[in-house]
Amino acid sequence: MDKKGFELSINMLVVIILSLAILGMGYMIFNTILTQANELNLKMSDNAKEQLFKALDDGSTIFIPEKDITVNRGDPAIFSISFWNELDKTYTFKVSLTKNDPTYSGTIEMLTYDFTLKPNEKAAAKIGVTVPKDTPKGQYGFDVKITYHDTNVISSSFSFVDYDKPQRIYVYVN
Repeated sequence: MDKKGFELSINMLVVIILSLAILGMGYMIFNTILTQANELNLKMSDNAKEQLFKALDDGSTIFIPEKDITVNRGDPAIFSISFWNELDKTYTFKVSLTKNDPTYSGTIEMLTYDFTLKPNEKAAAKIGVTVPKDTPKGQYGFDVKITYHDTNVISSSFSFVDYDKPQRIYVYVN
């Protein structure tokens, strides 16, 4: 048996195994970085929350800094919202987004959902609207609605009550 040919085969196998290991590690690192970048985009920094909370100091119950966002097809439109519990008890608040335009066929993605707030406590959230690549150019309207219910009342048929009038936001699609 030829030892040179056998050594060459073993060396080739070692190189292939090492290459696959390095490729796998590179994929894991890339995937970790990409996941962390997406999480950072969806999370709101403490500084951003603080700025949103300061905007409520004028007595407003709900604040949306940008009520219209322009996006390209296939990109998400992400809105920030802040609100506070001006009521006298602890309540659970629900932020919901509804289509106001029947021609919009995309999906609505809520990045945060329910908040339990004590009196005078504030909350901030991000709301996302995904815009499919086949969405026609134009303006699309959505209503942001905040409702609440008493956390102390235990009932199988509790209902949420409107907290304030719905806020209108717009997505302009290029």
